[in-house]
Amino acid sequence: IIAVVNELFMKTLKITVSAPETLSNHFVIGDECVKCGDVTCSVEDQLHLIIDGNLNSNDVVCIRELCGGRDLRERERKPCFVRILDLRNAAFVSHDGAYFTTISDYKKVTHYGTISRVITSYMFACIDGVETILLPKDTLRIDRLAFYKCYARYVAMPDTIKLLEPNSFESSMIQVMRVNAEKIKSESFNICTQLKELHLGADVEHINGAFGCNRELSSFELSPQNKHL
Repeated sequence: IIAVVNELFMKTLKITVSAPETLSNHFVIGDECVKCGDVTCSVEDQLHLIIDGNLNSNDVVCIRELCGGRDLRERERKPCFVRILDLRNAAFVSHDGAYFTTISDYKKVTHYGTISRVITSYMFACIDGVETILLPKDTLRIDRLAFYKCYARYVAMPDTIKLLEPNSFESSMIQVMRVNAEKIKSESFNICTQLKELHLGADVEHINGAFGCNRELSSFELSPQNKHL
């Protein structure tokens, strides 16, 4: 199901996937443009993309391709066709397939797949062009390095999130962060050199050395309802 709304400066494209592993069926992705039905977008004419329905690892591969995702060894930037990625009404389901692979200095190969209600490691790593990401509203946890070197300026996290694992946003370009997770583990926001505004909600209990090298941080707000910090 595809719905298109022409906004003043941006096309909004809404896709409801019928089943996991079907998102890529809606797109023809080229080097300079993407087509979805009668809709065409380019790097200069980016989309507000809304995705609803259940998604697995193969769908994440498609999302990363649309958003200019690279692996850790690639240096050249890839085209990004999405400015706003809205996954609020999407849900990740567990899947053994891989959307990302890492190779250590000791040649150990690790594959990463989706887990239900989790933003898993490297899911949004090395994504260059997206400005805003809105996470699924059923998310419980964000894993290590999930947003490593992600260029999104704003990531909207639902209040359902309970845990941010260590280094979850390390080296990302996040500028504004509103988080209400109970536990924010060590170095979650390490080397987020563009982080300017931080808002901690009422449920935050532990921050455990979550911050470092945040030299642009100029605004901090703690919810008056927070009785833990």
